[in-house]
Amino acid sequence: PPPNPPATFTITPETVKKSKGKKDPAQRFAIKGQLDSTTFNVSQPIKGMLVVDAAQEMTVPIKTVNLQIIRVETIKAPEGTMKEASEVQSIQVATGNIAPGLQVPLHVVLPRLFTCPSVSQASFV
Repeated sequence: PPPNPPATFTITPETVKKSKGKKDPAQRFAIKGQLDSTTFNVSQPIKGMLVVDAAQEMTVPIKTVNLQIIRVETIKAPEGTMKEASEVQSIQVATGNIAPGLQVPLHVVLPRLFTCPSVSQASFV
């Protein structure tokens, strides 16, 4: 597929969907980043970068930054739509308290055994 334009993202305590352990409402942080595209060829790495926002005052140091890639399979049938999500890969991209403003490069090779291209079919017979 042709590449999409770069996609930007921001991660804050409010945007994190799941977290192990207790969430401290006083925690503040902001990580901003960019992916080169939102569509990738399975034989090419995912590339981009992330930066700890220097403008956001952090209340606790960042210990690690992990990137989790999740595959979402969607099946549409006359009875309705079913979605199932499963983890493809989890990789630690940074360790330790990252200096605010420092660009951390992302270069992630997709695992060949757990990755497949998108397939679209009108209906299964």
